[in-house]
Amino acid sequence: MICDDADLSGLYREMLETYGLIFIDTARTISESERFLRDNIYNTVIIDCKNQKDELKNLKRIIDSDTKLLYIESSFEDPDLSFLENAIFIQKPFNIDSFMCELVTR
Repeated sequence: MICDDADLSGLYREMLETYGLIFIDTARTISESERFLRDNIYNTVIIDCKNQKDELKNLKRIIDSDTKLLYIESSFEDPDLSFLENAIFIQKPFNIDSFMCELVTR
C-alpha cells in the first residue's frame, strides 16, 4: 500500500509488520520489489497495485503457491490480475481498522 504521508506510511508498515505481514511499495522499480520478495520469505504479501498493474503482472513469476494470502489495495479489480488466485481486493478508501479486524478473524 502506498501512502502519500511518510509518517502514515510508517505507521501502516509498523502495524502490518506486527501481524507478520510484508509491506511492499510497487511504486519502486520492479527489481526492488522482486528483490524484496526473494529476500523475505513470508506467507502474506501486501501490494498496492494502483496504476501499477503492469508491474504487478511482472511479479507473477515470483508469486507462487507458497503465498497463502495476498491482499491488493486497489481502486480496481482487473481481469488481467486473475492469476492472483488468493487475492482479496480491498477497495478504496482503505480502512486500516476494517483490514486489521479481517486479519484477526482469519
